[in-house]
Amino acid sequence: MKKRVLVIISALFLASSLNAGDILTGDTKLACEAILCLSSGTRPSECSPSLKRYFSIHHRHWSDTVNARRNFLRLCPVGSSAVDDKVFADLRDNVLPNLSADKCTAEWLNNHPETKCVKENCGDKRCHCIEYKYRPRTKLFGFCNALYNHKYTNVKPKNVCKNTRWYSSIEWSSEKAYTNISKDEYNNLKAKGFKNLIVNTSSSKFCKRSNSEFCKTYYKVENIKKDCWVNKD
Repeated sequence: MKKRVLVIISALFLASSLNAGDILTGDTKLACEAILCLSSGTRPSECSPSLKRYFSIHHRHWSDTVNARRNFLRLCPVGSSAVDDKVFADLRDNVLPNLSADKCTAEWLNNHPETKCVKENCGDKRCHCIEYKYRPRTKLFGFCNALYNHKYTNVKPKNVCKNTRWYSSIEWSSEKAYTNISKDEYNNLKAKGFKNLIVNTSSSKFCKRSNSEFCKTYYKVENIKKDCWVNKD
């Protein structure tokens, strides 16, 4: 249903251009493209110029940014259709300008993981974090609901991982997760042909002289899936 709506909006812009007898250019063209791209969860490379122009509009106060972005989107010559279609007018004048629509897409969510500080270094006046942990983003932003639930949009990211585990900075950068397992689990996985297994032997003096199991730690290594969000059609 929503895909058909986007097609209708596209046809509306095209018809307006043809009725005017001109090919849309400059900010007028970019404004129309921005509305289409912001209303879709899939944004091809063709969206880059219009979205870059749209998000470059910002002022010191958020209210001024909203007004400026609204005025930019209104450059798209949809004629009387925007007046007659209150749902479209709401999308263009209220929903899109009033939120950070770039943060509502699967692409943004995948590129911006959640972080938490696990180690701080504190001085006389303040502390600063020196070690973080990371995980794929687990929640959608509440302010995106107006975009997700609008009749004329096709934006609804879905989490296909349901992963809530936190990873060290080394794991996150290498995209490899190390899970401590027992010797029995290690042997069972090895017997099944699982290759990503590691045995770490302590470098202590005692362990260098001994072959004790106490000195060994077993790990299962798995790839970290970071692109957990996909656009739900």
